[in-house]
Amino acid sequence: MSSINVETHKTHSTSINHSSISEELANFVSKSAWSITIQESFFLFLEKNTDIRSKLNNLFKNRDLFTQCIPIITYQEKKDIFTVLFTNKLVSPPEPGEPGSILSYFRSYGYTDSTLYSDCYGQLSCSSCAIEVMNGTLENPTPRDEEYDMLSIDDNRPPTQYTRLSCQTVVGDSPLILTIRK
Repeated sequence: MSSINVETHKTHSTSINHSSISEELANFVSKSAWSITIQESFFLFLEKNTDIRSKLNNLFKNRDLFTQCIPIITYQEKKDIFTVLFTNKLVSPPEPGEPGSILSYFRSYGYTDSTLYSDCYGQLSCSSCAIEVMNGTLENPTPRDEEYDMLSIDDNRPPTQYTRLSCQTVVGDSPLILTIRK
């Protein structure tokens, strides 16, 4: 499966056709820590973006494909948009940050600070790349002490139980649902 990244503005509508979304994908989204409002907005996004919906449905129905491709489903609070990365697990991006980190995937697929911020270029000396991991299992589920230290430096954005630094958070073998914090 090829690596594809797509960024599209969230769409607003009143009717959602859940029948076009696989049960496995719908369950994964509904078990996330996203609010119901964001979940419904994501389903609307999928309704408008049939190619993305088809690829996600295929991956969630054929979970063996996760050895090749891990989808990273992201909601960016500041811009009110969704981004879906179909990461190639066979090629781990080396930098910035930890090899195979969320930040390294975003950068290797052409995303800049306008999508996922990183003042220190993944050197673990800031907290600007903070994200919320709302569902999914990471390769490194527990932050190191140095990451905990950085997570607590921004008084305007105190960490939650979901907060991680994207430069230190390594993509595992399951899909991820993230929120990029304002």
